[in-house]
Amino acid sequence: MEFSMQKPLLGGTIEMVIYDIDFVLAKLLLEEVHDEGVRLQKIFNLYDSESELSYLNTKRSLYVSPELLEVIQKATTLSKKTQGDYDISRGKQFLEQKKCERLSPIGCSYKDILIEGNKITLTHQDVLIDLG
Repeated sequence: MEFSMQKPLLGGTIEMVIYDIDFVLAKLLLEEVHDEGVRLQKIFNLYDSESELSYLNTKRSLYVSPELLEVIQKATTLSKKTQGDYDISRGKQFLEQKKCERLSPIGCSYKDILIEGNKITLTHQDVLIDLG
């Protein structure tokens, strides 16, 4: 038996499918999965001005949740391993490119993301973290 559910999430619609489980239990599980997705979206969504990531990008220094801290730590580690080919600090350039605007010169990098405990500080004015 298959149970599926479609819900809005991440600016679109997601479809969740679960197999071989009681209908009532499947519905409860998929609702929980969607609720967790909504919770994580409120942390990581660059396009939501009230997300934790947007607060960090705006305030420039913030004590962050364990989830955001872990993702940013892993992303900066990946940036180091790729010697900056993957770089979450260049969200400003990404948004300009998406809007077909003239690209600003790149003056920042992942090295401008300072992590001290659970506090993250963006040390260069052009850093805009984009986790996409």
